[in-house]
Amino acid sequence: MNSNSSPQDSRKPVGKNWCGRYELLGEIGRGGMGIVYRAIHPDTGHFVAIKQLVLENIAPEKRTEFKDRFKREAYTIARLKHPNIVDVIDICIEDDSFFYVMEFLDGDSLRKDLLRRGGKMSVEQLYPILSQVGEALSLAHSMSIVHRDVKPDNIFILKNGVVKLTDFGIARAAEFEESNLTKTGIMMGTLNYVSPEQLQDAKSVDHRADIFSLGIVCYEALSGCMPFTADGIAATIVKIISLEEKPLHILNPAISTEISASVGRAMRKKPRERYRSVTEFVKDFSATLSEQVKQSVATLADITGQSYENIPATNFRPVKTQFGITSIDGVITDPGQQTGIEQSFDSGLANRTAVEGLALSTATDMPQEQMLEAQQMLESNQMLETRHEFKAMPQVKATIEEPVKAQELVKAQEPLLAPAPRPEKSAIRHLLSMQHQGSGSTSKRFEEPAVLTCRAGRLAIADAVTRTINVFAYDGKNIEQTLRHLYEVAYKPAKGVNAESSRTRCGSITRPGGLAFDMKGRLFVCDASDQFIRVFDGLGAFLSEFRNIQAKDSGLAGITFDSSGLLYVSDSANACVQVFQPETGVWLRSLSGRTELEVKAKSIYAQDTDQQAQIRLPAGLATDRLNQLYLADYGSSKIFVFNKQGSVLRSFGNKGSELGELNIPRSVAVDRFDRSYVCDSFNNRLSIFDASGRVLYTFGEKGSGPSQLVNPSDIAIDNQYGIVFVCDRGNRRVQIYQLSGDFTGQEI
Repeated sequence: MNSNSSPQDSRKPVGKNWCGRYELLGEIGRGGMGIVYRAIHPDTGHFVAIKQLVLENIAPEKRTEFKDRFKREAYTIARLKHPNIVDVIDICIEDDSFFYVMEFLDGDSLRKDLLRRGGKMSVEQLYPILSQVGEALSLAHSMSIVHRDVKPDNIFILKNGVVKLTDFGIARAAEFEESNLTKTGIMMGTLNYVSPEQLQDAKSVDHRADIFSLGIVCYEALSGCMPFTADGIAATIVKIISLEEKPLHILNPAISTEISASVGRAMRKKPRERYRSVTEFVKDFSATLSEQVKQSVATLADITGQSYENIPATNFRPVKTQFGITSIDGVITDPGQQTGIEQSFDSGLANRTAVEGLALSTATDMPQEQMLEAQQMLESNQMLETRHEFKAMPQVKATIEEPVKAQELVKAQEPLLAPAPRPEKSAIRHLLSMQHQGSGSTSKRFEEPAVLTCRAGRLAIADAVTRTINVFAYDGKNIEQTLRHLYEVAYKPAKGVNAESSRTRCGSITRPGGLAFDMKGRLFVCDASDQFIRVFDGLGAFLSEFRNIQAKDSGLAGITFDSSGLLYVSDSANACVQVFQPETGVWLRSLSGRTELEVKAKSIYAQDTDQQAQIRLPAGLATDRLNQLYLADYGSSKIFVFNKQGSVLRSFGNKGSELGELNIPRSVAVDRFDRSYVCDSFNNRLSIFDASGRVLYTFGEKGSGPSQLVNPSDIAIDNQYGIVFVCDRGNRRVQIYQLSGDFTGQEI
């Protein structure tokens, strides 16, 4: 499919019905930077598709840079030789002639296929498409190319069932457009499919942005609707960044919770919480499908005749640019330049024709007032959590993908406050791993156990993907034999409860933030996406709800009781802890930590004891025997301790991975000796501190073994029996440990 014609031949004949040596038959698509034509290949007589660059929208002083970038992008895309990627046959970049020649695709886009099916398809119909798109993206990602505009319009289904991914395009050219476009901002990718991090910083995204977009495509194909859409651009941006989707299995009961969970994980807001690769996503999606369905994809692979590993690279003519970018046999050598694709925002390509999937993405102006409104929303407090995760954590990037090994002890600089030596025998003993929610025929695997709580022999666990809460009973003396499932919270009103006025649909949850049992056995639940506290009875029926009257738009991230029955809730939007009277739902006061520290902390890691406490993103909560409140603040990577009057007594922990340092602490629990146990999420371990904030011990490292953790998100301790429950979120399980007998109240 390669063209070996000379440069002179490629410029003849000339006329409006010719593009180089290709005869144009008609226009089939148009964008802001180019036109797509159907043409005839002069050597074979076959139909081809041609993308021709249009320079009218480019400022004259930028055209040289634009052409050079186009050159580099063109040869990069030509390297993507794969049966599931549209094939580039020829490239012409000479004088004022800039165009691609590609294979002509005989079929329809996924967009048109969905319209023909009434808006959605079954899991069995979607899987062959997903699998082939996954193969295409996997190759691109292996070459450090991110598509950035995965959507149904760019997924093309040939008549023989083979799927082609199109529109890798000339997207980097967007940054060279006229200034009137860049003033209002250009979003890379089509808004409804764009990832949260693309909205934050489009130039620094990685392959996980494509995984998010592919998850959106799957959600739309299976449900017939978009997960994040609203009236207006600004409102849609808010939904993409801060709100969770309604699970597929709730929208369509015919879809299994396993499929729903896999699509949901692909659409997680934070890239580190998604799949590590598109191959892993496809594999998890297909885990519950029959072998017959999987075999259909293997049959389609046979149609292509060969795998991409066996296809030789296109032998394009070498090109030397003024910036020293050289292409030989389709390989780009450009020291100091980063290879990648940035797709332009395209707001109006929903009605493409059969081959319009080849059309250039357009860079469309966002109205000035809407862009300003969107930017204001992105900078508001309701975006604080997301902005912190994406913008304010450059030190964390290296730890996201790499295993965090057990930390070595550091030498003390002050003998009085030196960390105690690590004990020879582990202070925590592994008992068992819970991997399933429910029991019997209703038993399903945990997808993302996010938060949990225990009290009086009862354990409640909330799953972030399935949005379910399951309650178990156990005897702490023999938990391995007595742990059993009691019920799943049904989100239905208890007898005699009028739930017509419920704002939460009888306690339904979107993003579980925290769980807590009270002394009467009732379960209190807060949600990180709203400001309501739900109350359920001892059988899981909905009793009531009450609202945080100090509410902003974002939700509540942690909840606990003290021994007097007061309810404490972490309010991340207001950067404080709200205190309620739980029987009536009356708000009492806020604990902001913005008063002067009354007692200087004795931790060697707390350096701000003479300054105001800086609570940023409060999360998990716990209380000790003296009703002192412990708060895990993952914004500052510290633990704050409040007294009964609401003043901060001390804080400990600093951001890092050394002993005593914390990296995104999500939750904290306190044992009967007032030692605090912190879920150190990014360090994949538990850190144990004494009552003064001195580090005693760390437990765990990244992995899937019994004593290993991946992104632990919550912890609860049964102090009667010394049982420790941990949400091992990344491993899709709940770990159960027991404090060893020699781990007493004495210093280790």
